[in-house]
Amino acid sequence: MSSATDTKPVVTPTEAATRLSVSIVIANFNGERDLPGCLDSIAALDYPSALVETIIVENGSSDGSRDLLASKYPHVKVLLQDTNLGFAPAVNLGVEAASGELVALLNNDMQVDPGWLDALVASYDPENGYHCVAGTILDWDGTKVDFAEGVLNWHGMGDQVGFGLPVEQVSIVDGKELLFACGGAMLITRKVYLDLGGLDADYFAYFEDVDFGWRLWLSGYKVRLAKDATCRHRHNGTSGKFPFYQRALLYERNALRTIIKNLDDENLGKFLGPALLLLMQRALEETKSDRAPFQFGAEGDADATEAIPRSALARLHAVGDIIGDLDELMRKRRVVQLGRVASDDDVLARFGRPFKPLGAGGTDYLAAAESIRRNFKLEDSFTAAKATRVAILGYDKVGEKMAGPAVRSWEIAKALSKSCHVTFLSRHKVERSAPGVEVLEFEHPEELRQMLVESDVVLVQGFALVEYPILRSTRALLVVDLYDPWLFENLEMRARTIDDRVEDYHVRVDVDVQTELLDRGDFFICASERQRDYWLGMLSGRGRVDRIAYGADPTLRSLIDVVPYGSPDTPLRPEGSANVLKGVHPSIPADSIVVAWGGGVWDWFDPVLVLEAFADAYAIEPRLRLFFLGLDQAAGAGVPTMRAAQQLRDRSEQLGLTDEAVIFGPWVAYDERGKYLDESDMGIIATKDLAEVRLSFRSRLLDNFWGGLPTIATEGDVLADLVKEHDAGIVAPIGDRTAITAAILRLAGDEELRARQSANAVQLGVRYQWGNNVAPLRNLAEHPAKWRAMRDARPRRRQLDLSEDTQVLLLHRRSQINQYGAVAKVFHFVGNSKILRPIARRLKRLLMR
Repeated sequence: MSSATDTKPVVTPTEAATRLSVSIVIANFNGERDLPGCLDSIAALDYPSALVETIIVENGSSDGSRDLLASKYPHVKVLLQDTNLGFAPAVNLGVEAASGELVALLNNDMQVDPGWLDALVASYDPENGYHCVAGTILDWDGTKVDFAEGVLNWHGMGDQVGFGLPVEQVSIVDGKELLFACGGAMLITRKVYLDLGGLDADYFAYFEDVDFGWRLWLSGYKVRLAKDATCRHRHNGTSGKFPFYQRALLYERNALRTIIKNLDDENLGKFLGPALLLLMQRALEETKSDRAPFQFGAEGDADATEAIPRSALARLHAVGDIIGDLDELMRKRRVVQLGRVASDDDVLARFGRPFKPLGAGGTDYLAAAESIRRNFKLEDSFTAAKATRVAILGYDKVGEKMAGPAVRSWEIAKALSKSCHVTFLSRHKVERSAPGVEVLEFEHPEELRQMLVESDVVLVQGFALVEYPILRSTRALLVVDLYDPWLFENLEMRARTIDDRVEDYHVRVDVDVQTELLDRGDFFICASERQRDYWLGMLSGRGRVDRIAYGADPTLRSLIDVVPYGSPDTPLRPEGSANVLKGVHPSIPADSIVVAWGGGVWDWFDPVLVLEAFADAYAIEPRLRLFFLGLDQAAGAGVPTMRAAQQLRDRSEQLGLTDEAVIFGPWVAYDERGKYLDESDMGIIATKDLAEVRLSFRSRLLDNFWGGLPTIATEGDVLADLVKEHDAGIVAPIGDRTAITAAILRLAGDEELRARQSANAVQLGVRYQWGNNVAPLRNLAEHPAKWRAMRDARPRRRQLDLSEDTQVLLLHRRSQINQYGAVAKVFHFVGNSKILRPIARRLKRLLMR
């Protein structure tokens, strides 16, 4: 040990005068295993050792801690206690005995990085109010987050954001203001600590750092994070040795103490009763007691008893402790309230996740928490705050290979996470991660309740309300994504159904689903101004363009706004990565001119037209190659086989181009597509003359912009107009094979043109980056109170009283619809069978005669 300290730099008088002295205070109870690693890491700090004092408050350990300290760490100041005083009282003793201008609190089961104390002191800025600095705490392996940000719910229970997640998945922002610092690794001005009375000794352990952070803010002091002040924590090194029911009592008691001490009179009167009600619900659920025998008049033994777990009784004893110590608790409350310089609004806005259901789980508990929150109007106290949680419901599988809906929901989650807390919800296995995006998977719709209970905003699309009825009653603002004109797409996909009744059934379902979304949504987003015009008409027809919507915002941007499909802000490929097409693929020589069809081949596209136009161009320029990045539709959940894809394969075989000049690649992995775009020379897409084209937003063109590909597109949709307006490619009339052939040859033979249009495409890619596109959603997350007020002011639709005959007719209609739905899969199978389809068509014609 002495050799470690001997290597520390000598501090000159000048340096000592400019640097701050720090006392590191550690409470120890039976930490013989952990102390050596902790103290040795302190000895290895980069901070000058002459300015560092280490104090151990030895809390009545029964292991070999005392002998260890005496024999191996004689330079450490040890304050011996006869009994375990608890964490808070022990730390207070250590701070009182400290000589440093600053004190750093540290758990005995921590190991600090050499730069830990330097980073803490560097973030310490009392001139700007930052008297307290939190460190970043990682797990013992240094790969997962233990503490980087703290949040608090309305009844006083704290939590750690990102706890247990890999470091790369958590957004850790240096200098971020926090409600509180974790007492296991923090720095504070010693005088401020003592003036505020330190950690509340009556807490014994748990949430005393939450209470202290709250008191700091009320007194006008700020707390922030020093990202680089990292240490590693052997989680539950001490607390895990105690039974859960003992910890549960402390959790409950200290949460109540925190809100009683720190809320002002108005909010205490509003919060305390609901907090006690919810505590009783937690205790009741912990008993596992059956309610039925308690029904008045139920048969039962008058002297019957039930065994109750101590974990349930612990919650009741917590209330008993509060009552037993009420005089002293109220005295402390008076001290806090007399010293406050900040309002409750200032502090409540920093809770982070006020409605997180900490303390228990289960459907009944969550329903109780929602009912209490709603009936006591608790969320009114948090209206000035930003959205504490934005939930995005994934509509499709998010993984290595993704279709458009999955890409959109995931990229929106990533972009929003840079400014607010985001939870990505999915019934599928999510095989991706991103900093700041919390991923929660569920198997059954009911599991959504717990995931949604604390969300202020939830983003949905498609059939979400039908698949998950719980969304119809969520407290969250319901944002509906209308970017995909799926009603038109489905009409095209089912245009050749063999049973008109089945098609009618599907159309009615699509319309009903769309109508419910328009009726229930609080805010709507779409992909283009043209789409917005369409949806404004639909919303007007549903009565949503009313005095409430217009009065809040005459532009109606607060009702529906544009969030286009986006492009990445990352490089196309890692620098120096190997080629995947040119000179690598056996059919694509190094000097090839590659024409890329990005994404899937859907029935509303016209890939056969592109193929035939390409064949004409290939006959003139044999270096041309047509590469399809996504003919295989396997990435989409429940996506049927496209007729257009099979027609494309068949026609390519007929022309003898398959694997010679036309290459059908597999569905390229999302993270790999940049490599293919980087080696392509132009992109291409063609659509049929359909109503869908007018409203479409061809997401694959955004990839072309990102990749700097001049794009050959058929006219009609908004991105084709954008390509033409910004000279980012060539636009041809729909169905014009000759024009497409000419465009391919022109781009193939004019490198200067390709270079100019490529540069223009890149500029469009920057303009449409996801981070720019999500601005309307970011605005909602910053000011959710505006949308809540609009929702509350909106008149509810009166439910009509239906006559008995009407109800019978409705039930009969629903029965018929269900019957059609049950046979829909059979008709779909027959309709896609090469053998059965002709037979079915012939039978249909015979029956129609």
